[in-house]
Amino acid sequence: MNENPFFEVWTTPFGMPPFDRIRPEHFPPAIDRGMQEQIGEIAAITGLAAPPSFANTIEALERSGRLLERVSRVFFNLDASNTNDALQAIARDYAPRLAQHQMHIALDPDLFSRIADLYARRANLGVDPDQLRLIERYHLRFVRNGALLTPEQKERMAMISERLASLHTLFGQNVLHDERDWQLVLDETDLDGLPEFARAAAAQSAAERPCQPLRSQTPSAQSSLLWPRSETGNRRSRIGDPRRRTRAVCSRGTTRAAAAATSCGPPPSSTWSTRRTPRCQKDRAAR
Repeated sequence: MNENPFFEVWTTPFGMPPFDRIRPEHFPPAIDRGMQEQIGEIAAITGLAAPPSFANTIEALERSGRLLERVSRVFFNLDASNTNDALQAIARDYAPRLAQHQMHIALDPDLFSRIADLYARRANLGVDPDQLRLIERYHLRFVRNGALLTPEQKERMAMISERLASLHTLFGQNVLHDERDWQLVLDETDLDGLPEFARAAAAQSAAERPCQPLRSQTPSAQSSLLWPRSETGNRRSRIGDPRRRTRAVCSRGTTRAAAAATSCGPPPSSTWSTRRTPRCQKDRAAR
C-alpha cells in the first residue's frame, strides 16, 4: 500500500478527513505506526536527565500520540456511524491491542514518577491555574489506572483491561446485529395518529428494503413511539404487539434514523419504524 491518507497532510477544507480516499485497509498500518510513535515519544520523556517540569513532562505527554489520536478519531466514528464487516473485524482485532498500549503508558513507573514529582511540588511550581489543574488530573488518572499497584497487581490490571476491551467490543457488535435482524409486527390501527409525511416517508423507505420473514424471538429492546393522536392531548404511547400479524414491520439497528417498513408485496401506505444509531464506543484505559 503506497498511499495511505493517514500518512499525508490533509489539505481538505477545515482539515476534515478525506473520507472518499480512506479504506478499511488503511487503518491497521496507521494504528500500528501511531502506537509505535507514541511509545517512542513516551520513552523520550522518561529518558530525560533534566528534572521534571511542566514543559518537558506534561506538555510533552499532551503532544504525544498525535497520529494515533488522528487515526482513532476517524476509525471509531466510522465504526459507530457507518460500520461494515471489515471495520468490525478491525475493531475486534485492535481492541485488546489498544488497551494494552494505553495500559503500557498508564503503568509506566518512570513516567508516573515524573508526574508524581510535579504533583508533590505543584504548590511551588508557579504555574497557571489551568496548568495546575492539568497536573492534578494527570496524577489522578494514573493513580486510578493502577500506577500505585505492585508489579503483580499491575500485570493483573493490564490483563483485565485487555479482556474488558475485547468483551466491550464484542457486546456492542452483538447488540447491533441483534437489533438489525429484529422486526416488530404492527397492526394498522397502531399507526393511527401518525401524520401523513411520516407514513409517506416510511412507505418510501419500505420500497428500499428487501422482504424479510417475520421472526418470533423476543428482541433485546423494544422501541415505542409517542405521537399526538389529536389536538385534544390524547396520545398513543405504545405501538404494536409482536404477536399480531400484519403488513407493517418496524426494524431497528442500522445507522440511519429513518422510518422503514416492509411486507411481501407492494409497501403499505401506513408504515413506521424507529432506528437507533449505536454509540461510539472505545476503550480508553489510560483515562
